[in-house]
Amino acid sequence: MAEDGVRVRPHVARAVAQARHVLLDFDGVCFAMPAMGRPWELLNGLKLRTSRLAVPTYTVPHVLAYLSAHEPELAPAVEAARSAVELEAVLTARMATGLAELLTGSTATGRRMWVVGEYSEDAMRAGLRAHGVERPATVVAGRQGLEYDTLGTVSVATRAVRLLGVDPSECLLVSGQTDVLRHAEDSGMALLGVVSGHDTRKWLADAAPVVSNLTRLRQALHDGPPESHRAVL
Repeated sequence: MAEDGVRVRPHVARAVAQARHVLLDFDGVCFAMPAMGRPWELLNGLKLRTSRLAVPTYTVPHVLAYLSAHEPELAPAVEAARSAVELEAVLTARMATGLAELLTGSTATGRRMWVVGEYSEDAMRAGLRAHGVERPATVVAGRQGLEYDTLGTVSVATRAVRLLGVDPSECLLVSGQTDVLRHAEDSGMALLGVVSGHDTRKWLADAAPVVSNLTRLRQALHDGPPESHRAVL
């Protein structure tokens, strides 16, 4: 039973039951990030021209990956400009309600909290640090300049699991973006949606069980330790 008397729904409890590592999507779950614009807006603003790239159909990581491979003279300027924009946005973004409580209480559950996202890793770390929550959570997968080895090819959650060297079945990915959850459907991770202002509950529910906010997530995680830890906790 959750701490305020609201029962954790069975399908949510099953999603979190074996999670020893919780991957939190930076955009939405951790911070209410503003719309950052389509990639072509960034290129146009820099007066950079690329004739072979269908920019509007791709994300920024796709664009950087393409430029690195095909037009390397443009890639550093795009990455530097994008990282500067992201840093400014992160430092002025509102931290999600309940995030601090979720992170500071995570050790009692026998779980580790990690932050993932397609933003610059330095920018994500700066945002957590500016709000005093860098220590409870660690950024494990973000964009690392032009050396990000999987730019535009696999989800950052999948990359995070690889970097951690853990079994995907021990990981729970939490996101408010249906696309992020769908990209991880075949990863072996448990998935959980949280209503964060990105996609609606109905839309998220097509990809994963859903909780209404971070308080409900915290309650689900505190309802019991990971199943693999129950014998020792």
